[in-house]
Amino acid sequence: MAFVALCCAASSVYLFNDAFDIPADRRHPPGKRNRPFASGTLSPARGIAFAIGLSVAALLVGWLAHVVVLTLLYMIISSLYGLDEAAGGGRHLRAGHALRIARVVGRGGVRASGVIVDAGVFAASSS
Repeated sequence: MAFVALCCAASSVYLFNDAFDIPADRRHPPGKRNRPFASGTLSPARGIAFAIGLSVAALLVGWLAHVVVLTLLYMIISSLYGLDEAAGGGRHLRAGHALRIARVVGRGGVRASGVIVDAGVFAASSS
């Protein structure tokens, strides 16, 4: 269940970040220009609505798996990382380091419903 929470959280952050990067993606070489928001295949309103649903699902599943705090921290740090990187700031390095530190510290695992969950997984997709 923790893995499902992470998948929903990562997908929601990806959608939010992509929705806010539309102008930059449209100016980018063909790879980013063809993303669903930038190409107009997916409307930003529909994508953001879906991202909100995924965020709620991530937190609900995280709560059921007893990893809601880790899920929320992952979403916050990943969002800050993406927003700062989109703004062209250098602070994204600090966010990246924070994600790596969370992964290393979390290697001890978190007890969730009798299953050891490696908290580092929660930071792996953005670092």
